[in-house]
Amino acid sequence: MTVITILGSLGKRQMLYANPYNSYYEGFYFSSLDEYNELSEKHPCEEFEVMFIDGDNPKLFASAQISQCNLEAWFEDLEHISDDPAIQICYLLDIGFKLSDAIERADEVCIFHGSASDYAEELFDDCYEIPNFLASYIDYEKVGRDLGLSEITEFYYNIFITNSNEF
Repeated sequence: MTVITILGSLGKRQMLYANPYNSYYEGFYFSSLDEYNELSEKHPCEEFEVMFIDGDNPKLFASAQISQCNLEAWFEDLEHISDDPAIQICYLLDIGFKLSDAIERADEVCIFHGSASDYAEELFDDCYEIPNFLASYIDYEKVGRDLGLSEITEFYYNIFITNSNEF
């Protein structure tokens, strides 16, 4: 069986696999809801595990717990999402939000790219007028570590949720 990934105007399309729960049958690859519906109607098995094979958002696919039941939501609402909006939705899903609520509230999640010490330094620069003679005495590593204990949450490596206490 040959697998072809289709390139669209937004970049690489997602490639998924419908794996039948009955191991007697072979599954099929698909990259759109229409293709899934067409192939599943012809298939002798009724229930499938939907597996992510290739594309841009494997973490979002897993966090959204995409299955045969909510496959439409993947293609309509999530497939095209990338970068920070995908991280925001993943975060909300991982802390227990429903998919529809996570999509609706994603823009409320504040993300910082960098280390905790980078965040602490930026926070001090934005919020305080620190005289030059005192600036060298601030240990941003320690401040960042303290912020990590109560104020910010590292979601991925060097990606922090800065308002995690609001959820």
